[in-house]
Amino acid sequence: MNATAPNVPRAPSHRARPALVVRRVRSAWCVAILLGGIALPCGCATAADAPAEKPGAFTVDAFQRFGVTVATAGPGTVDLGIELPGEVRPNADRTAHLAPRFSGQAREVHAEVGQRVHSGDLLAVIVSDTMAPFEMRSPMDGIIVDRHLVAGETVSPGSPAFVVADLSSVWIDVNVYQKDLPEVRAGQPMRISAGYGIADTETTVSYVSPVLDQATRTAIARAVVQNPDGAWKPGLFVTALVLRPQAVPIAVPRTALQMRAGVSIVFVVDGDHFVARPVRLGKLGRSIAEITDGLNAGERYAANNSFLVKADLEKGEAEEE
Repeated sequence: MNATAPNVPRAPSHRARPALVVRRVRSAWCVAILLGGIALPCGCATAADAPAEKPGAFTVDAFQRFGVTVATAGPGTVDLGIELPGEVRPNADRTAHLAPRFSGQAREVHAEVGQRVHSGDLLAVIVSDTMAPFEMRSPMDGIIVDRHLVAGETVSPGSPAFVVADLSSVWIDVNVYQKDLPEVRAGQPMRISAGYGIADTETTVSYVSPVLDQATRTAIARAVVQNPDGAWKPGLFVTALVLRPQAVPIAVPRTALQMRAGVSIVFVVDGDHFVARPVRLGKLGRSIAEITDGLNAGERYAANNSFLVKADLEKGEAEEE
């Protein structure tokens, strides 16, 4: 007789799952910065791999090898300026409008629009029943920018025939709004930019018109730009930065400025390391800023690539949390 096994409660058939351990790891910056082929080490990977770095772990000398430049605080010039629209125009002082001396007929026309001519080149021959043939010649080296004459056409004195322009220099006519008129004067430096692969050029304001255009209520500020390669073509729209440089006791490049918690800071050399120093800003130029408080003359600071110092400082702070 087979003995029947008693009904013994059995353990659950499924395997016991190990407790899920949730480990919260604060994110740390993992930035590899390459400057000149040198990599800035990063505190990333796992908690076991991450080096226990403190804020500002790198020395000033190390940052300089990574591309951070150090400068000494002192006086400078803030490059304040006003951006205004403008247009390239032919230099009227180097533009000739040619007309026949007497009535007659154009027997020959030798020049076309766009043609480069030299002083003395024959442009056209005008004939008349009462006078000997008259040759129209270019009075200057330049380019034919306009022509109002074809062979066989009847002409009269004063009627335009050719316009010859020497475009080796051109005018930049800038529109100055009423509110900006007190800030624009002859002799001020001006930076002209057009984009489209044309390099910016530096010049000065040579003339400010004494009257305003009745339609636009703007005045014209004019500058002369040398144009040896012809890049500045008449009709081209440009942006003119009329500079108003101002000397200040403490000036730094804007690349030295960083923001932390809504406050402007500069990284100042303290021993072998940089420390963040809140500063108060004064006049802000295109590339230079005035410091009115927080940085003293003679102190050394991170002038360029200061974002590397900020990244190292914030990485260290994140790892300590």
